Formats: sequence, C-alpha cells, structure tokens
Amino acid sequence: MTNAPPSWLLALILSTFALPIPARTINDCRIAPGTLCVEGKLAGANLRGANLARAGLFKADLRDANLRGANLYNANLKAADLRRAYLDGARLRDADLERADLHLATLEHTVLIDANLRDTNFTGADLTGARMRGANLWSATLTGAELDDADLRRANLTAADLRNADLSGADLRGTRFEGADLRGADLTGAQIDDGTIFRNAKLERCRGCPAASP
Repeated sequence: MTNAPPSWLLALILSTFALPIPARTINDCRIAPGTLCVEGKLAGANLRGANLARAGLFKADLRDANLRGANLYNANLKAADLRRAYLDGARLRDADLERADLHLATLEHTVLIDANLRDTNFTGADLTGARMRGANLWSATLTGAELDDADLRRANLTAADLRNADLSGADLRGTRFEGADLRGADLTGAQIDDGTIFRNAKLERCRGCPAASP
C-alpha cells in the first residue's frame, strides 16, 4: 500500500497548480494579494492555499487559522497573533513577522527565506525542515521549538532564546548565535562551519555545540 504524501507537500502542490480562486471576504477582510486588513479578525479561518502576497495583516488575529500552502510573500504580519496556526508549506519569503506570536504554531517545511522574524515568539513551534536562510531572528524566542533539519544558513540568531530547542540535523553554516541562549538545545548532526558564530552564547548542556565559543 502506497503511503499518502505529507499534508504540507499536498498543500504546496495544490497551491502551485490550482486554478485561481475568486477573492472572498471574511469579517470585512478581502482575501486577495495586496489586501489591507489591519487587526483583521481571522481566527480559525480556512485560508489554505490563499494568495495573500504583499498583504497588510498588521496585528491581525490569525489564531488557529489554516494557512497551509498559502502565499504570504512579502506580507506584513507585524505583531500578528498566529498562535496555534497551521502554516505547513506556506511561502513567507521576505515577509515581516516582527513581534508576531507563533506560540505552538506548525510551520513544517515553511519558506521563511530572508524574513524579518525579530522579537518573534516561536515558543514550542514546529519548524521541522523550515527554509529560513538569511532570516533575521534577532532576539527571537524559540524555547522548545523543533528546528530539526531546518535550513538556517546565514540566519541571524543574535540574542535569541533557544533553550531546549531541537536543531538536530539543521544547516547552520554561517549562522550567527552571538549572545544566544542555547542551554539544553540539541545540535546533534547539525552542519557547522567556520562562519558559524557562538560568541558569548550560553552553551551549558547543549548537545553538539562547540566546547568553547570561537
């Protein structure tokens, strides 16, 4: 019996090849590219595969929303509430999520390349296989987050809180962990090179971390 493809992959395929869906409105918020929906009330909304590229969703309430496979390229999600939201396979390249709350959100294989994630809360979030190359995670909270097999090349995690985070198998080449808290984190099997910086990082009980900060 053939195993079914994972939900994030199916969502990505459907969003890539599906026919355009006419714009709809949810609580006075138009679901379309470039929409402006400041403080929009979208908690629990089904936005699977939606095209919200360049959307203005500042301080939007997206708790428990289904955004699997959604296109959020260059979207403004500053201070948005995305607690427990489903973003598997979503595309957030160049998106701005500064100070957004993604506590317990699911972001498996989500694209966050060059995204602004400064001061963002990812406590307990699932970022397995996420593509976060070049992302700005300065002072982000990733306590207990799952980042196994994530691509964090050249990401900036300066002063980030990564206590008990799982970064096993992650690509950390060129990643900056200056002043980050990695106590209890797991970097087993992670790719680290001379450009990976741990200066002034807290490394107690960190598996796979260097013995001393370069």
